[in-house]
Amino acid sequence: MINPPGINLLTHLLPHLACEAQLPIVEADRETMSQAVWRLHETNRDGRSVSNRGAGWQAEIVDRTPFVPVMSAIEQVARGLLGSYGLTFQELVFTTMWANINFHRDFNVTHRHGGHLSGVYFLEVADGCGDLVLGSTAAFYISNPLVKKARDAEGNNFLGHSIKPRRGQMVLFSSETNHHVDCNLSERPRLSIAWNMRVDDGADGLAART
Repeated sequence: MINPPGINLLTHLLPHLACEAQLPIVEADRETMSQAVWRLHETNRDGRSVSNRGAGWQAEIVDRTPFVPVMSAIEQVARGLLGSYGLTFQELVFTTMWANINFHRDFNVTHRHGGHLSGVYFLEVADGCGDLVLGSTAAFYISNPLVKKARDAEGNNFLGHSIKPRRGQMVLFSSETNHHVDCNLSERPRLSIAWNMRVDDGADGLAART
């Protein structure tokens, strides 16, 4: 396993694949994406209800044009993540992409996604706007209290990982990973985009190990 430059592998969450990285997106492109999310919100106030609770809003992104710069950066990180585990493939496909706005007191309940890889990119955040918490399926099988109680310096362990969002940060994880978003206790909206990806090796659509 190789740790790619600029990508923080969250190896303690194995068997899930997970990493986080600060994407090299210029401010003008990030502002364009934020404006696109707000325009989508204006034209589709009802959005959809999936994991979002309270007044939390989300809606599918149909026109991905404003998000091309970040999609390219996401693909580079995905290639680094898969390559670090010796996985080869022919193509990465964004199957779905959606926008999220969590207002004051909004949160997302525990859920998982479809596809092979899923992730989130934080456009606008504030202190206390809601941590992203990744959970491990290993929690259902581990009974050893030492493993359950063990924590690293940031308070994470083998069963979960809490991420305080940073503007411009991306978190990528295998799609079956349980996760939730804590309550937004700030007065500012928390803007993000999320997606599911398919990893295609040209045969059965799954990544193949070399």
